[in-house]
Amino acid sequence: MKIPRRKPLTARIGLFGVGHHVYWAQFPGLLDEMHHKLDILAAKLAALQPLHALDYERATTHMQLCNDDFCSVPEFMGVAARMGARVPEVILGMLEGDAEADAEIAEWCAIARTLHDLRRARIGHMGHVLEAMLDMHTDPTAVTAAFGAHVVQCEPDEILRHYSREDDPAALEAKKREILAFFDTPDPKSDPITTKLTDRDLHVAAKVAVALEAFIAERKLDGLAYYYEASEGTPMREMVTNLIVGNSLLTGAGFPMCGEFDLKTCLAMLIMDRLDIGGSFAEFHPIDFARGTVLVGHDGPHHLNIADRKPVLRSLLKYHGKPGAGAGVEFSIREGPITMLSIGVMAGVLGIECANVTAGR
Repeated sequence: MKIPRRKPLTARIGLFGVGHHVYWAQFPGLLDEMHHKLDILAAKLAALQPLHALDYERATTHMQLCNDDFCSVPEFMGVAARMGARVPEVILGMLEGDAEADAEIAEWCAIARTLHDLRRARIGHMGHVLEAMLDMHTDPTAVTAAFGAHVVQCEPDEILRHYSREDDPAALEAKKREILAFFDTPDPKSDPITTKLTDRDLHVAAKVAVALEAFIAERKLDGLAYYYEASEGTPMREMVTNLIVGNSLLTGAGFPMCGEFDLKTCLAMLIMDRLDIGGSFAEFHPIDFARGTVLVGHDGPHHLNIADRKPVLRSLLKYHGKPGAGAGVEFSIREGPITMLSIGVMAGVLGIECANVTAGR
């Protein structure tokens, strides 16, 4: 089962055609054919000709001009180079029936959708960095400068306000049904800190998820990076340590949720989601030197739409390395080629690093 998106993927893609106006009067019908191309095409800079080759035996100047899309490409690129501008990417191919050109156009449209959302995103930032995790500190101003996204400073009390209200039985039961529809709840295996999901943990996870969605709507957020511990035995501790289930549902629906106050990874998750390739928080774990592999994953929220099977929900007696207890999410991603994306800081400047690897068992 796939989690539907909270918002549709959208972009504003500008398109204009270029031609030599003298030709229109010289060759009747040529302008109409050029307009037909614009009705079909949506790309960055494309030279897509209607024919796979000229009909050399019957070729005319009109036919040549209709298929002369490549002619002006060196001119555009030369002007860009001479003016010190970035030389644009070019898509060469046929107007119709060209799978390779269609794939390139689709790729540029995905980039446009990603930039559309990234530059307008409101990313919530709540809590604090874990003590001594110096790699997690991120300057919100640098984020806006690099990506355009606005970082919204939030307080955990804003979620607690919704969590502390009297339960809405209908909303709570609906959220429990949603959770159980997406997760299996099997018996534990070898790890002694896990048990079968308890009714209590399901109730808390559902209640937190309902409060979280109310908070997101109230603050008009597009993502959230957070970490908060609170005092032991308080409602705040119960709430902030049970965000994982609601986080996973939200992440799968296109709303990236990132623990450990990791704003950079939240942005990376947003980018990958808008490219429609998932985006799940992960880190490196033990290496298998015999097989030449490394375990990659995390015990926090995941992008459920890239799972290879129904994810698992179990109760955890403790969260390793962090306070609290409650429901924990387990899942494995689909096998095959995957992309790993990281946003890092070098000399105060944010940058993107990618790696292409293969997921297997």
